[in-house]
Amino acid sequence: MSADLLAKGLVCETPDDRPGRSRGRGRPRVLLEIQADGALIIAASLTWQGAFEATFVNLAGEFLYGSSKPVAVHDTIDSLILELMSILETIIGDSPFDAHQIARIAIALPGAVDSRNGLVRWIPTLPRGNSPVAAIIQQRLNVPVTIESDLEALARARYWFSDGPMPPSFMLLHIGFGVGAAHYVNDAPRMTTSGISEFGHVKTDFGADARACFCGGKGCVTAYSSMSGILEKVGRWDPRSENMEQLSATFQRVMRMASEGDSATIEIFQEAGRHLGVALANQINANDPGHVIIQTSVQGLAALLEPSFHRALEINAVPVVLERTSFQSEVPPDDWRWKGAAALALEQIYSRE
Repeated sequence: MSADLLAKGLVCETPDDRPGRSRGRGRPRVLLEIQADGALIIAASLTWQGAFEATFVNLAGEFLYGSSKPVAVHDTIDSLILELMSILETIIGDSPFDAHQIARIAIALPGAVDSRNGLVRWIPTLPRGNSPVAAIIQQRLNVPVTIESDLEALARARYWFSDGPMPPSFMLLHIGFGVGAAHYVNDAPRMTTSGISEFGHVKTDFGADARACFCGGKGCVTAYSSMSGILEKVGRWDPRSENMEQLSATFQRVMRMASEGDSATIEIFQEAGRHLGVALANQINANDPGHVIIQTSVQGLAALLEPSFHRALEINAVPVVLERTSFQSEVPPDDWRWKGAAALALEQIYSRE
């Protein structure tokens, strides 16, 4: 494998000059280092603000150049992908780099993404399909393409670009306009049969009046604990709105109402926390993740959910598993999208090239 990496210019040899190392007989000992400028990767993602961004990264995972373009509203996955390809071509053409330097493109997308087979099976707000997105873009741009769900990319960003050491196994739970989760097990992403895992559609309400979810089901944790679910409960959610920044600002106002003591709004957040706690307790019971990172899209949301969330965890999680599970809460950094997609591309390069 190291010979292949050397031949492709992805790593280089350097003399082993560490103190105390004997030269000995035969070929001098050498170390392998990443050849940062050996090639480029493009880390791309579709953002919740309705933009497609692409970042050029070297083989050491360092940012080199980035650009973002607005995306039109589409009614099918295939028409969306055609526009994303066109945007990618424009960004590559406008960049200061030669297209021949690009070794791989990785794209993070919302929804049900079958990374192993390069298929997008569902994007929220669009009809279901089995669009061979990776193959379509790869054929058009003549560059290897890997696709992944944005939640799996988020977990990779957390693992690859952490400021400190990461546990080998963890669960990342994200609460934004949807709810989702991803898992690492023994220093690798946990892959399901088709690469699709939908924590947000775990059922937490089986009653006749369970809330409807955008997936077509009822009683999903997303319908109760996501930002969209909370906004819908307070009558502030407009599914026809294309201005996600405006909806985000509305959610901030709803949070302020709860923080300032509005009892009805506080109860809605407590209900959201209860459903989230039940869903997570079931995951902990089934999977024993060891460590759970809870990320919220906006600062302050975790504090509004926590009292009822922790009570639901304590009631529903098996004590012997819960007491061996650690937790942390945070807001993801603004640059997680390109870092997650970059980690996906680098993972593919160094494990398969």
